[in-house]
Formats: sequence, C-alpha cells, structure tokens
Amino acid sequence: LKSADLAVELKHAEAIRAEMSSEDWNKVYGGKSNVREKLGSQSPEENLVEMVSALWDIMYKPEDSRFPMTDAGYLKRYQLACRREFNPVRLDYQYDTLMLDEAQDAAPVMADIILSQKECGKILVGD
Repeated sequence: LKSADLAVELKHAEAIRAEMSSEDWNKVYGGKSNVREKLGSQSPEENLVEMVSALWDIMYKPEDSRFPMTDAGYLKRYQLACRREFNPVRLDYQYDTLMLDEAQDAAPVMADIILSQKECGKILVGD
C-alpha cells in the first residue's frame, strides 16, 4: 500500500522475501508438503501477489466488512483516484502550491500524489 506503483506486482513480493529471514519465510512457505501441493506450479511470491490482490479487492469494497480499509489503504485509494484516466482527483486545480514537509520520510505513495500534480507549484522540505 505504501508503494507508488498502481498495482501489486511480483517485485513487491520479491522485496518482502528479501527482507524476511529464512526462518520466518519458512514458517509460511517452507518445508510443508501441503503448502507446496496447494501452490502447484505457482511460486510462493506469485501466491503472495495473488493473496494481496484478493485482500485489496475485499478492502476496496465498503460493503464487504471481512477486512476493513486501513489508513494506508485510504491513502492508496486516493492515489489511485488521482491517477485514474476518467475524472481524476486534481489537487493542482484546487491549489496554487502543494507543500510536503518531512519529504525524506514520506511514503512513496504520498510523494506520488504530490508529484503527479502537474499544474501547480510543489515545495518539498526535508532534512
């Protein structure tokens, strides 16, 4: 959800895999024959992308209460609204200048929202 990318991709799962210890990864995917059977020809990373995509679909629908939207999810949803082709949310038409303080600590999704606005000034402040 924090990525500036508009959809979950294999590279996200690969990055998660690289950050996890082998012990933690194996708790989910390693050494269990039933897990390998369920995956079939699908890699664990591909399975993770599929599961995250399914979870996002559940979160995105307000009428589905199985997994409620998180604050990071709302930010991602806003980013997607700014990037849609038909009737995008346009902050640059509402404001002359957008300012982002602590830009060095901003999540990529937040930076993308600000930087995707083309018709206004932008001030990014950081350390």
